[in-house]
Amino acid sequence: MTQVQLFLSDIKIKHSFFALPFAAIACLIAAQGLSWRRVFAILVCMVAARSFAMGFNRILDYDIDGVVERTMHRPLANGKASVWWYLLFVSVSGLLFVLTSLLFLSPSAQLLSPVVLIGLAVYGLFKRFTWFAHFYLGFCLAMAPIAVVVALGQRLSYSVVALSVGIMFWTAGFDIIYSLQDRRDDLALGLHSVPVRFGSQGALFISNLCYAVCLVCFLIVSLGPNGGMFSKIALAPIAVLLIGSAWDSHRNVTGIKGNDTSESAKKSLDLGKAFFSWNVFIGFILLGGMLLDYFSGI
Repeated sequence: MTQVQLFLSDIKIKHSFFALPFAAIACLIAAQGLSWRRVFAILVCMVAARSFAMGFNRILDYDIDGVVERTMHRPLANGKASVWWYLLFVSVSGLLFVLTSLLFLSPSAQLLSPVVLIGLAVYGLFKRFTWFAHFYLGFCLAMAPIAVVVALGQRLSYSVVALSVGIMFWTAGFDIIYSLQDRRDDLALGLHSVPVRFGSQGALFISNLCYAVCLVCFLIVSLGPNGGMFSKIALAPIAVLLIGSAWDSHRNVTGIKGNDTSESAKKSLDLGKAFFSWNVFIGFILLGGMLLDYFSGI
């Protein structure tokens, strides 16, 4: 594989669509000032910002990744990729984000674009100091709807704020689940996470609370001026998916209690479905409901 292919594979470029439905919802809420040119610019900025953030995080963590079983296969950790190439890709992604903002988006977006990159870059440092890292990751994704409204030069509404808060807690909820598989390594390396701080069962409880807050926030969005019958109906399958994610996580960690960090307990985790499969459709379901409301007027 080429250095470009290694980078794109490492940052899981296909996961960029995770936040796209929420950006699209923000576009519906702030429809004024919307054009296809700006929609394309927003799409480019989102992919560029995520590529910047993921690449920068890989650079910060490559020494840790080299000793963690789950991540030691990553290109920087195993020596297949060069840090200098990653720095180049990260720089190009950041430059693309700023230039696209300067050329196509509002003056506020142009002014704030470097601040956004700084905010994304520091995420990788949080787990070295605090278990709030999951919530900061959620905050980074939650910036997407707010950034869309700023990019369009519109004022923030309570619906957009509620959407962003919901995204923050939703992201924190599934990231806490995902981090359960690294609990043993995090303890050994002195890194911070909710599972390290509160144990496996405590982490699952906090994750469930995050999902509950997420649902309340999405309900607020559906009750707003841009919501309607279909966005309210969409909350039902979203709730089912969140409950399924929580149930799947509990099922996979029933053998882990307290400070159990044994290898057998670690290998008993099968959290891929809880992290990705259960959650990947949530944004698209809410977007589908909002689109039906937008075009039907119901």
